[in-house]
Amino acid sequence: MKMASDFSILPNFPILIGVGANLPHPHYGAAQNTCELALTALQKYNIKIAAQSSWYKTAPVPLSDQPWYINGVCLIDYRDTYDPIVLLNILHTVEEKFGRTRHVKNEPRYLDLDLLTFGCFIVEHQNVVIPHPRLHERAFVLHPLKEIMPDWFHPVSKKTIDEFLQNLPPDQQCDPI
Repeated sequence: MKMASDFSILPNFPILIGVGANLPHPHYGAAQNTCELALTALQKYNIKIAAQSSWYKTAPVPLSDQPWYINGVCLIDYRDTYDPIVLLNILHTVEEKFGRTRHVKNEPRYLDLDLLTFGCFIVEHQNVVIPHPRLHERAFVLHPLKEIMPDWFHPVSKKTIDEFLQNLPPDQQCDPI
């Protein structure tokens, strides 16, 4: 695991991606393996992983009887564009290549790649909201993010990870693997 502080070239407001899956992929196997292969696939688009959290086993949100997730957060170095919509489209392309379909909200999935933040950009356009509108409400984002960027604060509210963690509901179980 690399910590964000190991990289002097990174901006004050990082580009962060949430990675997760809760279904075994028919070709790639276990959810964790699928997540790791998806991160490798991002490199084909000139996306470098600058820091990566450990993997966490997490309860589905909202709590349901579907399989638990494997989740992590990555700090990325992506210098080919200053357009968060382009990056979001790349993430959706990789998801589709791994068999992701979008039919029902919060459904089980082979792969989920979320653009959590994109530098200091604040975007509210059509169905795109950056920073991710629920990142501060999710243990499966906050715990891995704290691991790689313990001093991170929300670009809009300016609240810290610790402030958000204190307000999480107790049913959001999130355990490092």
